[in-house]
Amino acid sequence: MKRVVGLAIAVAAVVAGVATAASQAKPSFAGKWTLVPGSTAVTGVDLLFAVVQDDKTLTVVRNNGTHKRVFNLDGSEAKDAITAEPWGSVGDSSTVAWDGAKMILTMREGRRLVMTQTWSLDATGNLIIESTSNVGGTPSTTKATYKKG
Repeated sequence: MKRVVGLAIAVAAVVAGVATAASQAKPSFAGKWTLVPGSTAVTGVDLLFAVVQDDKTLTVVRNNGTHKRVFNLDGSEAKDAITAEPWGSVGDSSTVAWDGAKMILTMREGRRLVMTQTWSLDATGNLIIESTSNVGGTPSTTKATYKKG
């Protein structure tokens, strides 16, 4: 009997640990982010942007609110996800996948893959964005670090 009770407690502890890890696996990227100087050698990387995040969506806001992109956090496809004034809606679709605490954004124009970004938070709370783009035919990857504030 003691063995059964002990096993039941151990199983309950493992289940609680898995539930806690799962709830911690999806971090919040909400806030205003500023590029850490020297974190990337690539020009054209955003210096400043804001993220609004709730349980269902993540919205990236650039250029003082004139450029927005909305991603569905449940993995469903977001259509016409880019809004850029004065041009209106640009682009076709995007999806989000999770790899533990990393968020993987995939952006497409039609059936053509345009960019994949992997977002993660480092131990100090900085946002790390690794981007791979195939625009121009040859894939290129960049990595940038942003601090909150």
